[in-house]
Amino acid sequence: WAEDGKLARIFVKDVEDPENFGVVLYSEGGAVTDIVEKAGVVDMRFDAPPSSHAVVGLYCYPPDVFDVITRLEPSSRGELEITDVNRHYAAEGRLEAREVEGWWEDAGKHWQHLADIGRRIDETGANK
Repeated sequence: WAEDGKLARIFVKDVEDPENFGVVLYSEGGAVTDIVEKAGVVDMRFDAPPSSHAVVGLYCYPPDVFDVITRLEPSSRGELEITDVNRHYAAEGRLEAREVEGWWEDAGKHWQHLADIGRRIDETGANK
């Protein structure tokens, strides 16, 4: 991935409640074609999530990401959205998804898990 410098990469996790996440839309051949944000709530193109692969918020981008960002338009929330960056690369066929191996928890959604997350960071030394 890093050698060619052209692909963008997102990390995903298979989840039981994909309706609560942005998820990946794949082609029949397995290529990432789009990101669907909370199907039926935010993204009305879909009644249900097209996959159970939640985008976990970890991204790797090639150097041209800064050019992509300068061309973004603010969303209805008045913000530049990372999903739009990912959609740009997906539309160009330059976005790949890799599944996170091992434990992952959504710290932004499940506040009751924050203590577990902190404990795991301490145990693994991930913050060092």
